[in-house]
Parts: sequence; structure tokens; C-alpha cells
Amino acid sequence: MGLPQLIVKILVTTTPLLVASFREAYKRAANRSAGRVKLDDPAWMRWMQPSEVIHEMDIREACDILGLESGEIGKDIENVRTRYKKLMEANDPEKQGSFYLQSKIYRALEKVEYEFEMANEKKENPQEEAADKERL
Repeated sequence: MGLPQLIVKILVTTTPLLVASFREAYKRAANRSAGRVKLDDPAWMRWMQPSEVIHEMDIREACDILGLESGEIGKDIENVRTRYKKLMEANDPEKQGSFYLQSKIYRALEKVEYEFEMANEKKENPQEEAADKERL
């Protein structure tokens, strides 16, 4: 088999795969820009911005990043924000810190604040919590 035949064979076998890949990527981009996205689709989760998926970080991971015990979350959110500011300053890229670590710290704060809000909503609405337990 000569070199030209080999090149033609490679092109013939790979072209449909490449065309299908580009077609799928175009469909995803079009759906994303049009806002027609299923948020529970795992394939889509890889393409989402991290701020759109607050729940992806586990609360234990968030507590580890911020140096908290899991019981500290519901008590004092100001303590959490103080730790957040301290960690963000310590990891400032202008002071030889890491932008990656700053983003993890930010996502951890988002998760802890979300959990704090959820805990406060349950405290404010005990009837809903009781109704949830009855449904189970």
C-alpha cells in the first residue's frame, strides 16, 4: 500500500468522526446561547460555569478549605467570612499566591453561605420541615 492510498484511507475513516464531533459541539453551543439547556444533563455540567453549579462542591470539602468544623456553619457566618478574607489575601496572585486556590476558596464560601441560608430557612419554617418528614 502506497503513501497516497494510506492517506486516503485515513481521511475516509476519520472524516465522519470529525464531522459528527463538530456537529455536536455546534449544537451544544447553539443550545447554550439560546438558553435551551437541561441543567440536570451530566454532559452539560462539564460546560457550565462553576458559579452556575453551587451544589457541586461537597460541604465537607468547603469546610476543609475554609478550615471550619461542620458545626460552625450554622452558628456564625461572620466568622466564616473573616476566614474567607484572610485566605483570599494570603493567596493573592500579586503576592505570589494562587488564583486556583482563590477560586476554590470562593466556591467554598458560596457553598457555606448557601448551606447557612438553607439552615436558616428550615429554622424559620418548621412546619415545612415537619411536612417533609411526614412525606418520607
